Amino acid sequence: MNIFHDVVSMAKLLGVSSSTVKKYYLLFEDNNYRFKRTVKGTVTFINDESKLLQRLTVLKNEPGMNLKTAVEQLVHEAGVAPLLQHENVIKHELVMSERDQLFLQLLRETKQELLAIKEVVRSNDERIEELEENIDQRFKRVLKKLKSLNEKESITLINR
Repeated sequence: MNIFHDVVSMAKLLGVSSSTVKKYYLLFEDNNYRFKRTVKGTVTFINDESKLLQRLTVLKNEPGMNLKTAVEQLVHEAGVAPLLQHENVIKHELVMSERDQLFLQLLRETKQELLAIKEVVRSNDERIEELEENIDQRFKRVLKKLKSLNEKESITLINR
């Protein structure tokens, strides 16, 4: 599992300032090594890159070494990995973009389904109101008929 560090947490990890970390990663990028960036363009470092920068802090202090040659050596040792890493970042971003598009599509479809369900519920509510009105009308007719029958029976009983 990769742990991502921003410049500030990487500076704390290395025991240097944030500006020193920035200087380090810019030197790596000058040598075609690419670090992952957030959507806002902020650099993030994964475990392997934190180890790479830790190694740089040791290597640059060895005899016959300076910061520039230490970075060049580390990039050379990394070989094609920085390019593959960059390609993997691009692939990851494409997958994330596709996932986001699928999510948005699912969200739109869900909203459409919800609207359809709301329409069915509204239609059912209207139908229930119609049925209740019909029941009320029938009940009134039956009640009226019963009253009429009751009155006729009463008249018939009186006439007998």
